[in-house]
Amino acid sequence: NGNPVQRATHVLLGPLAGLWMPSCMAASRKYTLAEADALVPWLERTFTEIAGQREAAGPLQHELEELTRRTRSNGHSGLDKLLQQAEQRVAQHRDRLRELFSSIVEKDIEIRDVNIGLVDFPGERGGRDVWLCWRTGEPAVAHWHEIDQGFRDRKPL
Repeated sequence: NGNPVQRATHVLLGPLAGLWMPSCMAASRKYTLAEADALVPWLERTFTEIAGQREAAGPLQHELEELTRRTRSNGHSGLDKLLQQAEQRVAQHRDRLRELFSSIVEKDIEIRDVNIGLVDFPGERGGRDVWLCWRTGEPAVAHWHEIDQGFRDRKPL
């Protein structure tokens, strides 16, 4: 739980806590290129909404910080209700972010960088396990990398 500022910071900086799955190729499925490409429009929409939720939560964090500061300095006179309302709005953003992240992770898609919308799909290439790599703004999945490598090592398909 923590204080309101910690909860708001969690929304902005750590909403993946509890959702983050370790990178491994033990995924229950492997994606073909066509299957991964079919999810690109959905991923674009999902990451656009994630960015909007995070952007909307920013001012709420500042509001919570200010309300918390004012509450501490004047003994809660009339600010408890405002603080509770701000916490509820933050909780709504946090819950929606968790839903969005879960919708990606539940498909065995690895979220690598939420800031740039970078994901990896478990796949195969040449008979071995690889990651099919995509990031927001790319029209299709057009890169791959070995399972023990990352974004810097991606190669064109």
